Amino acid sequence: MTEKKDKEIEASIIIYGESQKKIIKRLSGLKRIGKHYLSRETMQNIHDIYFDTGSNDLLEGGFGLRIRNINGKDKITLKGNSVRADWGGVQRMEIERNWEKQGWLDVFLHLQKNLAHLKCGEHFDDSLNAVSMLQQSGFKKIQERKNTRLIRYVFEDRNFENPIAELATDSLTFILKETEIYSSEIEVELKRNTKVDVLKSLMDELLVLFAEDAQVWEFSKLSTGRAMQQLWDKGILQKTLDKKKSLTQKSYNIIREFNLSEKRQKH
Repeated sequence: MTEKKDKEIEASIIIYGESQKKIIKRLSGLKRIGKHYLSRETMQNIHDIYFDTGSNDLLEGGFGLRIRNINGKDKITLKGNSVRADWGGVQRMEIERNWEKQGWLDVFLHLQKNLAHLKCGEHFDDSLNAVSMLQQSGFKKIQERKNTRLIRYVFEDRNFENPIAELATDSLTFILKETEIYSSEIEVELKRNTKVDVLKSLMDELLVLFAEDAQVWEFSKLSTGRAMQQLWDKGILQKTLDKKKSLTQKSYNIIREFNLSEKRQKH
């Protein structure tokens, strides 16, 4: 079977607690970012659940396995280790498929090829939903979050043909056991064959607009959520949240330090 591989190139900006609504409203009103034109907004209701094996084989191998429900339809996604630029951009392997037998096999065979000791089964049971089938195959849930995503496409001119990037404003709810924690991000993802310089230019423009209330964020949502869970379990994250249980600048500082510390320990 020929394996179809994809590449994801993106960058993210975090928005601090009290500034979230203000920035989202301001961003919604923009028609351009620098010399680039923006489409009208569309909204997605997203529910993400991440999985690993009981022995954390995917984490150790540098993979993230996700079931994403978008407006009622499931997709399966496998992401690989990130390669980061010093200005905040990230490039990684990504295999994303509709939830169906062939999509599952594309993901499973890539995992099997790269994780020789993987013990989870490849059998596809179309009588089960995506989450139940992965659990039956031997995977466990490790993270859950919800996201109201406002999407605008980025174009080079007013013809609004062939978008060069996707601009997403994410209002996130991380579910830490029985507690919900809130955050917001701006994410820019390049479309296929668009030069990386375009992404850097868009990020520079966004940071000029929102410099006082936001900053580039170098970690994925998966690693951010994993750090949040561990800091919550230690009773540390709770002390940094605002009254609405949103992440603050102090929250992000300790999440960053936690992730950097883990990275140093691995090396």
